[in-house]
Amino acid sequence: MKKILSLSVASLFIAGLLIISSCGKTPITIAYNLGDYTVNVPANPYNTYQTFTYPISHDSVVAYLNLAGKTTNTASVTSAIISGLQAQMITTGSDFSQIAGVEVYLKPATLTTGDGDQVAYAQNLGAGVTLTTLAVNGTNELQLLTTDCILTVKVLSGTSGSNALSFKLTQGVIKLHINQ
Repeated sequence: MKKILSLSVASLFIAGLLIISSCGKTPITIAYNLGDYTVNVPANPYNTYQTFTYPISHDSVVAYLNLAGKTTNTASVTSAIISGLQAQMITTGSDFSQIAGVEVYLKPATLTTGDGDQVAYAQNLGAGVTLTTLAVNGTNELQLLTTDCILTVKVLSGTSGSNALSFKLTQGVIKLHINQ
């Protein structure tokens, strides 16, 4: 009986140590900068969407992780969430008054139909607005670590259409959460 009690106490002690040692490794977050994407919207007399696409190489995201020295095992990345996207007007003298909305989607490059996951959007931008932070949906985009992706920007012209204008998506980051 004493032997069983001693083994039980020893087992509980070892289990406690394992739990404490695994809890001590807090997950880390690395921010991968998406860069800037210039969106050149041609004149459009209708209240319709115009679509623009930009490739994102998964190799560049994985290389960034390796360069940061944080992981070579992409399986230890628990989430990849896009945040901080801003739309900044770059056409002189223009604002977003002729734009009813901007939507940003992400999908694997191999997917030939659909837009993918909506990751950010802005609606009713209004007169005088030249810079706005897009609302983000918080979707987990781990696909960025395993496949090349397409970032799709859909621009909805205002009710009377829009003149030609250009804006850039900027300040976007992918927050990569990693278990150590």
